[in-house]
Amino acid sequence: MIIVNTAQTYPPVARQIVTPQPGQSKPVTADENALMLLADITRGDWPSLSDRLLEEAGDYLLGTCEGLVTVTYRIIGHERVDGNKLRFAVEPAPELVPLIGQPQPLGPWKRGEARGTRRVDTPESLASTVMYDVPTWKRYVLGVAQDLLSGSVSAQGPLTAHLRQQWIEEQAASIPQNVHISVRPDGTIVIDVPAGQDVLVRAIAADL
Repeated sequence: MIIVNTAQTYPPVARQIVTPQPGQSKPVTADENALMLLADITRGDWPSLSDRLLEEAGDYLLGTCEGLVTVTYRIIGHERVDGNKLRFAVEPAPELVPLIGQPQPLGPWKRGEARGTRRVDTPESLASTVMYDVPTWKRYVLGVAQDLLSGSVSAQGPLTAHLRQQWIEEQAASIPQNVHISVRPDGTIVIDVPAGQDVLVRAIAADL
């Protein structure tokens, strides 16, 4: 996968993502026009990569801001523009929803990384029996935009408090009625289980 740094261009797009539509008190999903802008700032133009590197790492494109993954795309094509720039063609990658809101792979950007681009192997651990869809992908894109703009997240921990709460709501149907799950202000998930009852807890996302 290819990771790109959109720290300069992401904030104004994020503000549009979280702006409620007319008649709404709060956004319930990411606005389609904002999603088009998000795709535009993420797909390029980036310093050119060799055909070999594109073949090895050109399966996914991850946008990042402040050290967090903000959006995930499948790379479905590319073109070389302006002599030495690379522009990708992309589509949503809901199978990578667990990465949204997570610290970017390999940590903060390092000096010498060309305009904030990085190539890493796609983790095999992302293969999951959980099938995420595009509406879920949009909700996670909205969630991380809300958290980054509110200043309530850092790149030091796993999923943000907002996304943790969203995950709990999505799993509500499978949670036993006598088991209570809550999210503390610091993002910690608290699970209260009655004495003598066993509960199986699976990780929200794989560690990278």
